[in-house]
Amino acid sequence: MNPTSRDALDALYRYLETQQAPESLLGLQRAVLSKAERALASTGQWTVLDYPLALARALGVPAEAALPVAGACALFYAFADVTDDAQDHDLAPSPWDAWGWEQAVNTGTALLFASLRSLEERLPVEVAAQASAVLVRAGLEMSYGQHMDLIGLAAERAGLADYMLAIERKSGASFGAYAELVAIAGGLEPARVAAYRAFGRALGTLYQMMNDTHELWGMALCPDFVNRRRALPFVLAFEQLSEEALIRFRRLLEGPADWEHQAELVALLEAAGIKSYLTMRIELQRRRALDLATQLGIGAEPYLAGMLASPAFPTAPVAI
Repeated sequence: MNPTSRDALDALYRYLETQQAPESLLGLQRAVLSKAERALASTGQWTVLDYPLALARALGVPAEAALPVAGACALFYAFADVTDDAQDHDLAPSPWDAWGWEQAVNTGTALLFASLRSLEERLPVEVAAQASAVLVRAGLEMSYGQHMDLIGLAAERAGLADYMLAIERKSGASFGAYAELVAIAGGLEPARVAAYRAFGRALGTLYQMMNDTHELWGMALCPDFVNRRRALPFVLAFEQLSEEALIRFRRLLEGPADWEHQAELVALLEAAGIKSYLTMRIELQRRRALDLATQLGIGAEPYLAGMLASPAFPTAPVAI
């Protein structure tokens, strides 16, 4: 049996129902996980689940191990997602306008501990402790990356090196941990486990870079533009634009955060060659991920191949 993301999410819901959480907190946990439901309803896939499941298929990990690993990845992602949103003042109106950011943080904390406990309760004892340590290490590193974000949100103050280090410590660390969990569940030796972690880090970093471009070049207001946060297009713009273009760029960032000004900013970046430079940086990172996938012999797995081939910029108004 090759479990699907739907199978993994349903198994995760069943697991959460066995816990002793208050019913209202369980409802908030499911609200955070509703991002998975929206993705499944739209495309039938959700990267947070389909990525570890694809790695499990490539490694021949049986369903009884693949499902709890994918579920732990989803819980860990949900913890990071809602906590990050609370810290960045990006919480969705529903349900958080009613419950408040304090409950969002507490819900994230509950999801974090649930991810660790789920490994302990759903995996064989000989691998559970090792798997839990992976999430502890990744979570600590992600807190370092988030710290860098919180002290350097303004793109003008952040150089490319700082930006890359921050996303490697966030998206890179999480994708690396998901790959490492699958490798551990597959019984691989330590050197091979480390190689999977390296692949995941390269892929997660690539996906964050592409997420920055897809959001800005998409068909909706970009959260980083609205909140004037550090994102790859802005970081490179401050490093690469001429003095005259930089004055105009700053004016757009300081003006109204609406679709018209976002479109004007995108046009400026394209005219100044920033889009070409973005493409080069993304393709260099893609090459790193592709090389590691080739070394591991997993690049031909259909879902992973699709991830590795994702376009640097949106070809249609979709989110990644």
